[in-house]
Amino acid sequence: MVQTRQQVKRQEELDQLTTHQEFQRLSGIEIEQTSHLPNYEHIVYRPISFLMTEKLVNTILSNNFYKLPKFGGKSNENVNKWLTDITNELNMVKLNDQQKFSVIQTFLVDDARRWFINNMSIMNDWSTFSIQLQKTFSSILHQELALKKVGSRQQGLDETVLHYYNDMIELFDMINLNMNEQYKVGYLKAGLKISLKKEVIRRDPKTAVQFLELAQAEEKLDLSLNIQMDTLPSSNVDSLSAIKSPVKFYSQQQRKSYPSSTNFRLGANDGTALANLHYPSLIFIPTWINNMKLCAMIDTGATSSLITMSTIIKLNYQDRIHTHTGEITLGDSKTKIAQYGWICLNLKIKSLNCQIRAIVVDCLSTNFILGMDFLRKYKIEIKTRQQCLIIHHQHQQLYVKFEKSNSVRLAQQCTILPRCKVVVNAIVSNIIHSNKMLFNVINEKTQQFKRIRLCDGLVNVKNNTIQLTIYNPTTRIVTLPESMFLGTVDHLTPNVYCSTLCSNSTIQQIDLTHETEKKSIQVADIINALTQHLQGNPLYYQHVRDLLQNHNILFDTSKPRTIKTNVHHVINTENHSPVNAKPYFKTIDQRKNIQQEIDKMLKAGIIIPSHSPWSSPVVLLKKPNGEFRFIIDYRKLNSITKKDSYPQPTVEELIQRLGGHSWFTKLDLKSGYYQIPIHQADKEKTAFITQDGLYQFEVLPMGLMNAPPTFQRIMNNIIGYKRWDYILVYLDDILVFSNSFKDHMKHLQELFTVLNHHQFTLNPSKCSTAKQSIEFLSHTITKDSIVPSKERIQAILDMSQPNSLAQANKFIGKIGWYRKFIPNFAQIAAPIHKVTNKTKKKKKEFYWHEDQIQAANQLKQILTEEPLVLKYPHSTAPFILSTDASEYTIGGTLKQIINGQTHYNYYLSRLLTTTERNYPTIDREALAIFWCMDKLKEYLGGRDVTIISDHKPLQQFHKKSKFNSKRIEEWLLKHQEIIPQISAVIYRKGRKHGDADAMSRPDIDDKQKFLNVITRSMMKSKQYSLPNNNFFESKSTDNDNQSTSSPMTFDFSLERISEEQKQDPQLLHIKQQILKENVNNLNYVIENDVLYKIIQLPHAYTKSC
Repeated sequence: MVQTRQQVKRQEELDQLTTHQEFQRLSGIEIEQTSHLPNYEHIVYRPISFLMTEKLVNTILSNNFYKLPKFGGKSNENVNKWLTDITNELNMVKLNDQQKFSVIQTFLVDDARRWFINNMSIMNDWSTFSIQLQKTFSSILHQELALKKVGSRQQGLDETVLHYYNDMIELFDMINLNMNEQYKVGYLKAGLKISLKKEVIRRDPKTAVQFLELAQAEEKLDLSLNIQMDTLPSSNVDSLSAIKSPVKFYSQQQRKSYPSSTNFRLGANDGTALANLHYPSLIFIPTWINNMKLCAMIDTGATSSLITMSTIIKLNYQDRIHTHTGEITLGDSKTKIAQYGWICLNLKIKSLNCQIRAIVVDCLSTNFILGMDFLRKYKIEIKTRQQCLIIHHQHQQLYVKFEKSNSVRLAQQCTILPRCKVVVNAIVSNIIHSNKMLFNVINEKTQQFKRIRLCDGLVNVKNNTIQLTIYNPTTRIVTLPESMFLGTVDHLTPNVYCSTLCSNSTIQQIDLTHETEKKSIQVADIINALTQHLQGNPLYYQHVRDLLQNHNILFDTSKPRTIKTNVHHVINTENHSPVNAKPYFKTIDQRKNIQQEIDKMLKAGIIIPSHSPWSSPVVLLKKPNGEFRFIIDYRKLNSITKKDSYPQPTVEELIQRLGGHSWFTKLDLKSGYYQIPIHQADKEKTAFITQDGLYQFEVLPMGLMNAPPTFQRIMNNIIGYKRWDYILVYLDDILVFSNSFKDHMKHLQELFTVLNHHQFTLNPSKCSTAKQSIEFLSHTITKDSIVPSKERIQAILDMSQPNSLAQANKFIGKIGWYRKFIPNFAQIAAPIHKVTNKTKKKKKEFYWHEDQIQAANQLKQILTEEPLVLKYPHSTAPFILSTDASEYTIGGTLKQIINGQTHYNYYLSRLLTTTERNYPTIDREALAIFWCMDKLKEYLGGRDVTIISDHKPLQQFHKKSKFNSKRIEEWLLKHQEIIPQISAVIYRKGRKHGDADAMSRPDIDDKQKFLNVITRSMMKSKQYSLPNNNFFESKSTDNDNQSTSSPMTFDFSLERISEEQKQDPQLLHIKQQILKENVNNLNYVIENDVLYKIIQLPHAYTKSC
């Protein structure tokens, strides 16, 4: 009987149904064992259920064999991942462990298969197999890589929670199949995107499953809120084409002069932008020629390989070109470019060395193209899905991955006000310089999610950076995070033509040409101001100008920039609840001033509106010029902030480092704190409140307790790596110092490169370049000396007599800054110290009487008349420290004798405390030595020093372990690290101990009578001379009377004494010995070419007459 196809198919279905019914009935049949039948071949009986399952398994495996993962046991294969994947696949076909074990050999290849066959005797089930496989092929490297990925894994912007969760779970299994749930949850929360993290952390999931549930619920809620974002009418929302390319702007007349090309490929000439266009990605691979990396474009449409002349010049291969001039036609059959000849290139791709003949041409859309000649020669196989190509060479296969896409990411965080646009810098990966590249924006869905609008366009890449215009079409402020993905850039293919997009946009056109010209004029003015002092030396002048011109972006203050650094300011308040305060009352005028400052900071992106639970009030301080200073009162916040103890350099430490250097450059950061980033979670703590609103800082504000340590840490990390070689950093002040002009240019070049890379902005008005005398930290620095800053001195002189405790404290504080320049400072300032630095309770005891007025006037007088100069320590000359103590003060002078001249390095003095005044004389003298040594340890730097004291019992004190004074013994023990530096203690009687004695002794009463002698100081103030330059002349009014009413007058002028000394062979010999042999004779001193001998007068000669 003949059956149709339909009848046959129907019969098969019935047979199948019967089979399933039989399966239900027969699956439980027990088969009698026949192992007791000796004369028959052993028969294996299997129930139908097993037969049916095996058949089903074979069918499934045969159909999916090539799709299932294989394992070969190679070092680059992850056994844990493969075992997880194959287990999941086999579980999907509902195989039990015994069935898995029976088929697993099918998925083992190479070494793994051989291992399985050799060890079958010890493996009889799936569990044993899994354990043995992992034990044999597990690698600690895979676990370490998985652990590293877990620590750095972050949920993507458009990535779902489920996808992120599954990836993390796989990584957890690679690390440890029995990982603790607490660790899993910790890693999962750390990588969750910010919009979901806060709520999930607050809900505190205990297990990974709970985390998934909470995160997905928050994700759905977040998505629903984003869908409800502002929807704008079409009349208000600009089309994508309305947002201009930031590279070129054309006026209306310019647009009309650009005809639309008939080959326009990238948009329409009616002003509408193309939506959802996908351009084929070009293929680039990394290659090396002469150790220079080139990204070569693989072009199957090019018959020959091509390279640009500019690339040949960079390779310095001009002499290798085989000249053959002419033109070649590109693939569009229209475009022609100049040909210079051809060249043989030795090309390296990974480990393969190739030789290729390339045509040298004038210009291309990319530097290097590998055409079909290369593809055929090396039998190139392009795998677009795997994003790689395969080179077949000498029976080997070389896999080369495509160069990653040239991603574009936001250079720094930016805030866009509602209905506003901003031009931002974006970082391009893999491309340093290139013109007319095509920028492809992120998809429209992502733009809606971020509440921004961007458009495709042509951009120029310079220093890995392009400029883009981003528009905020909503009624809310939008903040875009640093490194946000904005799109990609691609090279234009040769057959692509572009036309200007004409638009009816209502956004105001920006005349970039005018802006560029204006900026160029400003930069030229800045450079002129910074180099004006060098015009007398054309060579120095031009070197500095060129250097500044190459780094002129550092002086561009038109746009605020945030430093690129991994260190962000942290406000550590531990678990303290938010602190807040009400706004201080302000008048209408003051509120207007505050709002003007707020508007400026909003526009600059320094602050944004806030919903923070934290708040601090605003204070307005009036400046001398009548303007107001905007200050936040962060005292409450500072009181609960944990202190940062990062070390700050001392002024003395920095200034002493500059000694002996000839060239200096000082740089100052523009609004330095506003260039420092702040940790995202701590931004809300910076919130400040006014009567009109609540705002928070996006950068580091002034007034925070730990702001200076953070600033110093960042500066040290970025530019302080060689700070003791030629750079000093003190907060926002940077000083470069060098021994020669050539070194100085080298140091500045290196520093400017670092500053530019990290996006610093300098304040041109406070910078000084390439000077041999520089103002730094209120001192004027030269190669061999330090003097007080003239501006600071003048500010002290301009201060009126104090009439309050605060003013008196301010006066003594300012003048105390220069106490090291003023001999006997403590004694002179004693009346002022007596009435200052009082506690709050004793504030009313303040007075300012005649003693204080005289002291203040005397200190001012010293600042104007005394030569306030200290010399830098000489590197080899020995130090001499003269110390002395009186009943009220102690003091000392540090000096060196160089070529017979006394060089003073430092003056020290201070008042004794009430307790110290009761010390015995020997203790006070010892205290002077120990105190001076401790204060000068930075100057001494471990070098030996000779102590000169007018107290004889201290001559050997540094060599004794026991002393009659318990107090001195304690000081010896406490200061034992500086005792070895004392080479000798020389005793000198008080009246030979002039400089140190003056530091501790009060001025002598004018009424006291002394021996009638002429001193050096008297000679400077009074010049005694005789007519006709006679050496002396006697005058008498009465010959009989031996009266001396008109005493003899002597010519003791310094000029006369110097001339007479030159005529004396013995004195001349002493002078020559001191000058030539650098004799350190403490009994002679040469000053102003006059030799002085220091002698002690007999005690009786100083008594009153």
